[in-house]
Amino acid sequence: MADALKGRSNLIGAQQKIEGQRNSDQEELKNLEEGKTSFRNFFKSNKSKEDTKISLTAKIDATSEMSLDYLKLIKFLTILHGQLAIKMFKLHKVA
Repeated sequence: MADALKGRSNLIGAQQKIEGQRNSDQEELKNLEEGKTSFRNFFKSNKSKEDTKISLTAKIDATSEMSLDYLKLIKFLTILHGQLAIKMFKLHKVA
């Protein structure tokens, strides 16, 4: 039972990490679109900045999809734990 809950918590941690990456990419994209200068893009040309915007947009879309997939997997594991793992735990605990 502990392994099942540990696996679920690992998935939640991975999903939160993906969300953090997506948020930082969104912030960087916002700064690029507003024309703010950061250390990352200080020496970049305009074409390079446009390429970075495109790649960040694609990366944000990909991490959004991954985050949704993690949420689906977490929900599935929660249901699975409720139907199988907890019943098995109670069965072994009572016996």
